[in-house]
Amino acid sequence: MSSEVKIAGHGGCVVLSADGYENPDARDRGDANWLSCGVQLTLGGVAATHKTSFTTNDFARFLGQLRSVMDTMKGAALFVTDEDALSIKVELGGRGTGTVSGVLRIAEHIRATVEFSFESDQTFLVRTLADLDGLCRKFPIKT
Repeated sequence: MSSEVKIAGHGGCVVLSADGYENPDARDRGDANWLSCGVQLTLGGVAATHKTSFTTNDFARFLGQLRSVMDTMKGAALFVTDEDALSIKVELGGRGTGTVSGVLRIAEHIRATVEFSFESDQTFLVRTLADLDGLCRKFPIKT
């Protein structure tokens, strides 16, 4: 069963899903921590979906940064993947409002780049933090 992280705001939404470890029996830490993932991006009337792979480290790093941003209501949290397929920046100002921006890159048989940006705030991001925490608990970093 897949876990989802919803990063929503006013007129935009990014949903990251993780379906499971790509190689659950791997003994090498580098191989063991890859997850089969998906990205759904919705911006107004534009939508994109992409199947890809991210690591447990990508999600754990983002969780730590987002938790810090939500605690202080300022700063930025970055979701950056090892293979540069997706980058997301969640930035909050002092009033709990902010911006979600990023780039989705598809570099397989076709090449496409989607840049996005939409406004968000702490009320949306509370759910994002809970979703992210749940995903990291379900798919912990294997050592």
